[in-house]
Amino acid sequence: MKDSTFFHVSEFPGIERFEPRLPVRRVEGVARPIVWAIDEKRLVNYLLPRDCPRVAFNVKKGCLKEDVERVYGCSTTGHVVAIEKSWERRVRNAVVWVYHLPSEIFRLVDSEAGYYVSEETVEPIRRVRIDDVVGELAIRGVELLICDSLWPLHDEVVNSSLQYSCIRMRNASHR
Repeated sequence: MKDSTFFHVSEFPGIERFEPRLPVRRVEGVARPIVWAIDEKRLVNYLLPRDCPRVAFNVKKGCLKEDVERVYGCSTTGHVVAIEKSWERRVRNAVVWVYHLPSEIFRLVDSEAGYYVSEETVEPIRRVRIDDVVGELAIRGVELLICDSLWPLHDEVVNSSLQYSCIRMRNASHR
């Protein structure tokens, strides 16, 4: 998947164009309808069903050694994506589509998260079907961590020096 720069992941196979929409939440630097895209480095954070809550984290330059040891524990991968046990079956059975998008019409809005936006309608260059989400994560060197609840891990990573992304946490089990 290296022939285009930005991506959009969906459970829908037949998207022919992405139309700009207003963001659900206020995003700094974004006041108009947009199309979202992610860079290749963060793509692994999105290779799951859209509504699946997750905590993704990895080591970045300047991370404190004690944070890495505390949060990573015995993991040997550089990148971890954690989901709740209640989502495991859906993730294992998921089929997602990775849409390759032309990079020239996007602008960066968050370098830490790898978020890019376009105010134009975007037609995908190509799409790739992922039938085995768990296998694809493993191929990409990502550990899938299954937790009873994401909240303890969430609290650890947001209070650490690690690079992290907490996605769809409104769908996570209650604290």
